[in-house]
Amino acid sequence: MAALWGIPGADPRRTLLAILVQGEVTAAAAGDIDAATVAHDAANRLLAMFPDTDDDTTAAARAAHTAVAKLLRVMNRR
Repeated sequence: MAALWGIPGADPRRTLLAILVQGEVTAAAAGDIDAATVAHDAANRLLAMFPDTDDDTTAAARAAHTAVAKLLRVMNRR
C-alpha cells in the first residue's frame, strides 16, 4: 500500500499485486465467480512479471493466489 502514498522505494507492482490478490480472495469468499476470475487472471499476469525466487510478500501473494485457483476450480464445477 505504500506506493499509493508515494513513499520512495515502494514498488507499485507489489502494491497492485496486493490489491488484486485481496480482491480475488474477497470475491471468491463472497461467491462472486466472475469478479474472482477477473481479479485472478489479472493477478496471474502480474505474478508472471516477478521472479519465482522473490521475497516473502510475493510468496504470500502466490500462496493466496494458488488457493483461490483451487477454489475457483471447485466453484466452476458446480
